[in-house]
Amino acid sequence: MRIFMQTLWRTVCVKTCPVGTETTLDCQTNKYVTTCKKTDSADSEIAVNIYETTPVRNTVCVPTSENLQKKIASAIGAETWQGKIAALGKVWPILLAAIPIAIVLSIIFMLFIRLTAGCFVYLLLALAIAACIGLGIFLIVTPTDTAVGVEMNRVFSIVLGALLILFGVLIALGLICYRKRIRLASIIVQTSARFVK
Repeated sequence: MRIFMQTLWRTVCVKTCPVGTETTLDCQTNKYVTTCKKTDSADSEIAVNIYETTPVRNTVCVPTSENLQKKIASAIGAETWQGKIAALGKVWPILLAAIPIAIVLSIIFMLFIRLTAGCFVYLLLALAIAACIGLGIFLIVTPTDTAVGVEMNRVFSIVLGALLILFGVLIALGLICYRKRIRLASIIVQTSARFVK
């Protein structure tokens, strides 16, 4: 079995888990492990390490060495998750304190909605319209090779920009056509917020 401290993904399938005394394994070579014979080398691309392992669920050979087990646990993040689960026992007072904080914040949010529901709804709609139209203009005007970290076909960029502008215009038209219903909905939200105490 081949394993490296830095590159633990360089492994090989074996017929039986090695006990550490073998010099040759019955294994299925791959593009990373080209031989099943123990090879000592300073070059990690050539070296093949065979060490004592124990089978887990007849699927994986896990090293018996504590040092290697810690390296594997660290590489796959098991050590981190175990630490997080163990930390729950230490941070339970903070989690308990979070409950009343969440309740207080929700009451403040309801008060905020009660006082500014109409303004808040129109602000969100205005931001949605501005974002769609602004991004659409940006995609149409900006050459694709200067778009930050994104390679895009020029025709696709123009079509996507035009669709975003059209969507922004449709939202604006919907806002104009349904302004009375939107106002009524914001009043209903304000009223319902008054009853949540």
